[in-house]
Amino acid sequence: MRPRVSAGASFAEIMRAMAAALIEAIPARARVGAGRLRGLAYALGSDALMANAAGIAAARYAAAVRWWRERFPDETQLPMPAEQLVWVLAALTEGLTYQRLLTPELIPDAVIHAAFSALASASPAAAAGAKPP
Repeated sequence: MRPRVSAGASFAEIMRAMAAALIEAIPARARVGAGRLRGLAYALGSDALMANAAGIAAARYAAAVRWWRERFPDETQLPMPAEQLVWVLAALTEGLTYQRLLTPELIPDAVIHAAFSALASASPAAAAGAKPP
């Protein structure tokens, strides 16, 4: 997913761009969704594969955290610390993608926009008290 955001975009603008990018990516994800789910299920049966997947995810999450911190050096402008935000966004996009593929009538574009809009409207002050585990 590659949201199109300009330099200096607000958090709300980034969330709108992420919703649009997810909606745009769903047709491509539909073509590979079953294979990805089979791969995930297979990996869950192997400690070595799970460790490899964790390493890959950690590197991707670290890059995403850097991206957020470059745009919002003062993390109190975010609804949660950048590390948590990255984890939440990953879970949100994966969950919405697979639910949309399984039940498109229950996850229309409006639901995807609403999910990202809810994050955009979260209080930045909440970040001050939230700490990653």
